[in-house]
Order: sequence, then C-alpha cells, then structure tokens
Amino acid sequence: MLDRLEGEGSARHISTAFALVITGLLAAITLMGHESHQEQFTYLFAGMTALAGLHFLRRLYFSIAGRVGRKAGRHGPQAVIISNEGVEQRAGGETSIKLDWGDIRLVRRQDNAESIRGKDKKHSVEMSHRLAHTREATAIVKFLFVLRQEMGEEWQGAIPSLQKRLSDKGIPIYSRKSRKWYVVVSQKGLASVTPKGGRAELTWDQVDRSLYEVKRNKVVVRHVQSRTTVEIPSDIESPILFDQLMRWALHSSPVFNI
Repeated sequence: MLDRLEGEGSARHISTAFALVITGLLAAITLMGHESHQEQFTYLFAGMTALAGLHFLRRLYFSIAGRVGRKAGRHGPQAVIISNEGVEQRAGGETSIKLDWGDIRLVRRQDNAESIRGKDKKHSVEMSHRLAHTREATAIVKFLFVLRQEMGEEWQGAIPSLQKRLSDKGIPIYSRKSRKWYVVVSQKGLASVTPKGGRAELTWDQVDRSLYEVKRNKVVVRHVQSRTTVEIPSDIESPILFDQLMRWALHSSPVFNI
C-alpha cells in the first residue's frame, strides 16, 4: 500500500527550516540597524523580517498539516493500494477504482502522476507523484504487468507468481549496453554473467556478509571467505526494481521465503 503523503516529503521540512533561517538572519540585520541608530534601514528590514516571519509560520503550518502546494478547491492525492489481485484507488467515500492485473493495459507518465489504464480507456488509476514511494511502486507495477503477460495461464496473482519466478529461473536484469552482461535475482541468491561468459553466484546470506565496491562501470559484491565476486553493471535496465528486490531479499521478505 502506498501511504498517503499530503505534501512533498522531506522537502517540505527543509523548506520550513530554510524559512526559519532567513527570518533569523533578517531579524539579526534589523537589530544591527537599530543599534546603529539607522532608522530607515531598521524600518525596511523590520518589515522584511515581519513578512519572513509570516512566511515561516505558514510553512510551519503546512509542514505539520502536510498541505504543501495544495490548490484551493482541490483534494489531495488519493491513496493507491497494490495487492495480490491488482491496483486499487479510493475515489472518495466508499467508491473505488480497481484494476485487476489481467485488466491493466498501459502504464505511463501523465502530468504529475502515473496513469495505470485498463481495457476501458476511461477506467484508470492515477498514482500521484505526491504519494510516498511512487517511483518504486511504478517500477513494481510495470514489472508485474510484464510478468503477467509472460506467464499467461500460469499467473496466480502477484505474490505467488513472483515467488514462482524467483524459485524457478529467477529474474534477469540486463545491462543497457549489452545483453551478454546481466544479473539474476532468485530465491537462492544473486548471480552475474559477464560479457566474457564468466558466471558467479552468491547466496543471500553470503551477499549480506559481502563487501561492496563501486567502480566506473560496475558494482562489485565480493565475498571474502569464498573468494567469489559478483559483478553488477552500473547501467542495469531496472535499477529501482533491482534495488527493491535486493532489499526484500536481505530483509527476509516473505516473497523470497527466506
């Protein structure tokens, strides 16, 4: 489930802190002018300090209430739920828009949201970029959309199908430059195939105990004890999906049955 975020995450808090700093600086300059008996200078910066103070209070309210950037007469972004059955969005009250995985036909960026459309062009879920973890959720939806098409009749829902693919041949993620260089994420662990045909594999327990080194065109995962090295191309096609799969595996996600 995508948690509702009425604003722009940490950016709204940074903006509030910046407004406080500006207010403090203007107040300090005003005080210096007052001590120097420069009346016009003092009046000018006193007015600027007052305006900055009001702006800070406004930002503080928005930071707490979470309503940054909301326009008058508009509702905030509606939460989106990604489940085993599909993607659902509350449209207000008890009504909702739900797209089953088999009904999804298109996922594309549209203005400030990701539009997930079904067979009926008028039936779509709009995933606002103001929602938490939108990029990760979009990558997962796109992947499951493609996986649903690949598996056909074998599809049994998002989680069972993902588990089946991980326990079977795994999920290959290729380099953008070469289809001969790729990594395979599976229930067993992480494997890599280099352009020269070399193959290396580590279990998730070994990956968790490995050293990571970032080089110019790859990330090297080196397990010192077994002297096994997995090379991950830095330009993999789906970096967000790869990152999420790594997090799930290393945090004993039920998806991996670890």
